[in-house]
Amino acid sequence: MSLRDVINRCIETVANSRLSLKYRMPDVDAQTREIYHRIAKYTMTSPERIAGLCQAVRYVTDAKIPGAYVECGVWRGGSSMAAALSFIAAGETERPIYLFDTFEGMSSPSTHDLRAKDGTAAAELLRLSKKSDKIWCNASIEDVTINMASTSYDMKRVTLCKVWLNRLCQCKLPRKLQCCDWIQIGTNRPDMNWSTFIRAWFLVGF
Repeated sequence: MSLRDVINRCIETVANSRLSLKYRMPDVDAQTREIYHRIAKYTMTSPERIAGLCQAVRYVTDAKIPGAYVECGVWRGGSSMAAALSFIAAGETERPIYLFDTFEGMSSPSTHDLRAKDGTAAAELLRLSKKSDKIWCNASIEDVTINMASTSYDMKRVTLCKVWLNRLCQCKLPRKLQCCDWIQIGTNRPDMNWSTFIRAWFLVGF
């Protein structure tokens, strides 16, 4: 890890502290901020996007929109933990939750995978990092199961699917989806029958 990355991580830690978020995000309610702090070490998703996810969950529960919650590429499960906690807070604990991942760490990056802020190739970032660094996204299915269970959401409603995304069509998918973290599935499987996803909501960038 470079000195710049160490400095950036320190800045991020301070910027996402409880006190900082209270002033950075005054329009976000205390419950949502607390959900973020509870799941922060299990996610690489920003506080703003976690807040958006929590708001999306509230919307579909308030509007009584049916369907499963789905996330593709979950690392340690932090975003889905936030969704589960938001469902619980909304008094809805029977909605199915699906988590799709290889649970074997980061797949090999392509030439299109670049760090947004400076264009550094993902392959170079991986080369410069240790296998224990979070950029490798190493998390076992057992680890994610424990993390999801810590939310107290009914684990009978939670399904963890160990699969490469380009083989997603081989999995048993829910008939109706309510939220989905959409990551290049369409480009990976142009031959897939997307009529499976009728009446689906796809919320990108959780």
